[in-house]
Amino acid sequence: MNYKGSNPPPSPPGPGGIPKPERQSYEAMIKKTQSNSDAVDYISVDLNVVPVKVKSVRFDGLSRTKTDYVQACTKKVLLAKNFGELLERIGDAQKKLRRLDAFAEVGTLIDTSKHYGLPDDYDVTFLLKESQSF
Repeated sequence: MNYKGSNPPPSPPGPGGIPKPERQSYEAMIKKTQSNSDAVDYISVDLNVVPVKVKSVRFDGLSRTKTDYVQACTKKVLLAKNFGELLERIGDAQKKLRRLDAFAEVGTLIDTSKHYGLPDDYDVTFLLKESQSF
């Protein structure tokens, strides 16, 4: 999957004339092959309309860092309603985790949920490597 972002038109002002923050628009190009042919087609999908239910957020690589600190940085990931919003919330969580200066590396794995089996259920795993100096 290839991701590319584009900025949507400005949002109308919210209550009190305060402008609403602009949301990032995400689109994916998905490679689609046919089993009996060498032909490859690409389809474009607007990720802001792909429904998402995050069923779990896990942390791989924690040993010294308290889980409470990490959970506080990632709690909004569970609130994502579409795939574009999920990517945005994961990016925000990664920024917060990096600001803790506790991790040398911060990565994320998004996987379909094996526990529930519904097509819009996802598990998110944060792949963390703690800093040596922490």
